[in-house]
Amino acid sequence: MCVSKKILRGIRTTVRVTIVAFLMAHSEVIAKVPSRGFSKIIAPILPSVVSLSVTMKPEANKDLDGVPTQILEEFARKLPPGFAEDILRRQGRQVPRRTREAGALGSGFVIEYDATKQEAYIVTNDHLVESVKDVKVLLKDEQENATEIKAEIVGRDPRTDIALIKIKTKKPMKPLEWADSEAASVGDWVIAIGNPFGLGNTVTVGVISHKGRSIPHADFVDGFIQTDAAVNVGNSGGALCDIQGKVLGIVVGRIIPGVGDGVSFAIPARVAQETIAQLRKYGRTSRGWIGIGIQAVSDDIVKAMKLKDASGALVGNVTTDGPADKAGVKRGDIILQVNDKPVRDSREVPRIIGNMKIGSNVTLKVLRDGKEIAMKLKLGEYEKAEKEGRLATESEAEKPSKDSAGKHEDLGLTFSDISKENRKIFSIAPTMKGVLVVRVSVDSEAYEKGIRAGDVLESVNMKRVTDLKGLTAVLKSIHDRKESAVLVALNRQGNELPFITLTVDGEEKKD
Repeated sequence: MCVSKKILRGIRTTVRVTIVAFLMAHSEVIAKVPSRGFSKIIAPILPSVVSLSVTMKPEANKDLDGVPTQILEEFARKLPPGFAEDILRRQGRQVPRRTREAGALGSGFVIEYDATKQEAYIVTNDHLVESVKDVKVLLKDEQENATEIKAEIVGRDPRTDIALIKIKTKKPMKPLEWADSEAASVGDWVIAIGNPFGLGNTVTVGVISHKGRSIPHADFVDGFIQTDAAVNVGNSGGALCDIQGKVLGIVVGRIIPGVGDGVSFAIPARVAQETIAQLRKYGRTSRGWIGIGIQAVSDDIVKAMKLKDASGALVGNVTTDGPADKAGVKRGDIILQVNDKPVRDSREVPRIIGNMKIGSNVTLKVLRDGKEIAMKLKLGEYEKAEKEGRLATESEAEKPSKDSAGKHEDLGLTFSDISKENRKIFSIAPTMKGVLVVRVSVDSEAYEKGIRAGDVLESVNMKRVTDLKGLTAVLKSIHDRKESAVLVALNRQGNELPFITLTVDGEEKKD
């Protein structure tokens, strides 16, 4: 019995020592975990998050929750065929065009209060205010009595989906502090505060599910924060905070409202601060521009172009007489470096270029035909180029196909030489060279990836194609080398489309 008591005392001592050692080793982590929830963190920041009510113009093209139609359509294209339509049909929902004035709800939060001028500056989402007749901010007192104040739009930036508004109010408002979004990690606690369904300030809690997420929403944001904190209609523009009560990001909501519980996104504080500083100072953004369209270097492109890896950004199009064009940048170049900054991912390029001073000198290092080339150019302004209509745009219209003599079939496509009649039918410029796509098999990879009748094939694996004879020679050499993928460059009604990779079936098809 005595031996047993000694053994038990020894076990208890060992357990106590182990627990103390564990607590000491993890004291910093444990100290950050709230023992009684998040109430003490939330209480001081809750009044700084406000509700927005906007009246949209009749022509505004939005879904019922304020998410732009083009965002829904872009995301739907990434889903399996019919998937998005089935979801919306089951919910009895659609994406209508507005034919009359309509209201929408959203959120925002205070980032600055000027006591002298009695003005509060509030940040929200651009998609909430882009096509509105007026914006109103709802402030509530301690008794939950609401006061509606008309807001003034200070500045907007569609590229980051951020807008800055201000209101006149004698009531002092506490600005929220920004957190370091770069230092946040997957698994960290987050608190989302917003105005879901117009109910007023509502708090939900979750964790960071992913960092650096790419979604079709704002082209200047190189990495959204993904969270599982519950977000619903009206949360857009609200604050995503850490457990110190500082703002990690601006909530943009779900991609398709009502779909994807536990999958919500926020614009990182790092990106938001840069944009807001310009909106606050100038009322607009002023970002660098070199006149190129880029796309990611996918595994298929690596294979087709025989690259070492998927780093860099593929130049999909070059604006005529733009800075890049004048410097000699060509479609098909891969940007490896901007000044001294290596390009690891295509998403980095817009932000690197955008944050440079207008008129400054830039050196691009590009890969072309296996060789690295350095090019120098002078930075233009994105907003000026946009105003002048110099930004590359994709054609929205597709014209019906029309067969003509001289067919050549491969990859699920039928081609023909470009005749004078073809140029009129498909709006092809007199100087455009290549072969015309006159038919696309609906069950082919080419159709799935967006190639349509009327497109002009300009090159295959970076080799220029000017007629059917040349195309036949290029495709024959690809088959002879038993290559399994090809990279094609296409033009649609004067607009250069992103490069597309297609799988080679093995045997060349002939009539």
